[in-house]
Amino acid sequence: MPLATMLVMAATNGERRKLLVGSIALGSLLVFPLYLLFPAVGPAHVLQAGAARNCVPSMHMTWALLMWVNSRGKVKWMAALFAVLTAMATIVLGEHYLLDLVAAVPWTWFLMALSGSIVGRCGVGQSQVACERPEVCRQLERGLQN
Repeated sequence: MPLATMLVMAATNGERRKLLVGSIALGSLLVFPLYLLFPAVGPAHVLQAGAARNCVPSMHMTWALLMWVNSRGKVKWMAALFAVLTAMATIVLGEHYLLDLVAAVPWTWFLMALSGSIVGRCGVGQSQVACERPEVCRQLERGLQN
């Protein structure tokens, strides 16, 4: 996961890189309260019987989605493939339940919106997950400034 993230970061620049780095950092910090609310009781691991559990939302899937949303061109297709393979691997290897992966989608959207408002822009293009409604983004920005 870290290697794939570094490759996507190397292929992005400017606002998009700031958004990706901010979203990953925020996600890593803000996910702990969710992990406390939803204790780790995951499916049985395929390779290790007593291994540590993963919780909801799946940060594996969140990072993969963040890479896909923030990439462009050929890298976007590779990031999409990476996201699909990450989803399949986490289910097949018993890292997460399907619900954990589904919960990663709104969590990714939230992180993109929050990171976008902190960076100074909400989303970086209307086709992105982060900001399909500019008025919501403006409200987020105003709320953080007050």
